[in-house]
Amino acid sequence: MDYDYSHPDWQLMQKCNKYAKMLFPYNVNDQHTWAEHCFHASKRRNVSPKQIMLERSPNINSVHLQRPVKPYYY
Repeated sequence: MDYDYSHPDWQLMQKCNKYAKMLFPYNVNDQHTWAEHCFHASKRRNVSPKQIMLERSPNINSVHLQRPVKPYYY
């Protein structure tokens, strides 16, 4: 895939990456795959990345407030 984004597309991709990290905190490959899916779905359906994230996982905000992600230190 060619990563020659215009400024609005770049901002949209940054939002997709942010929400991908919320959905998949421990798997970078899934983050990347979902962020690309979110980017194309957001452009095609004209919805926000947050809406796509909430469709996939409706209670994610309450889970993150109750149990924040614990980082692994190697």
